[in-house]
Amino acid sequence: MSSEPPAPKSVARPARRPSRRAMIELTLFCCAVLTYLVATGRPEWFDLSSATATPVASFLAQAPHGN
Repeated sequence: MSSEPPAPKSVARPARRPSRRAMIELTLFCCAVLTYLVATGRPEWFDLSSATATPVASFLAQAPHGN
C-alpha cells in the first residue's frame, strides 16, 4: 500500500458577485468613454466664440448714456 495523500478534488465555487465599488467604477468609466465619444463627434462644441467680456465692455462703452 502506498501512503500518498489523495488527490485534491476540484471544488465548484459559487460565482462571485462584483462589489458595489467595482460596479460604480465600471459605470463611471463607461460614462467617461461615452462622453469622449460624443465630444469627438461634435467638434463644433469646442469652437471659440467671442462671448467674452471684451466685446460686451466695448458695446457698453459705445452705447449712449441716458440723461
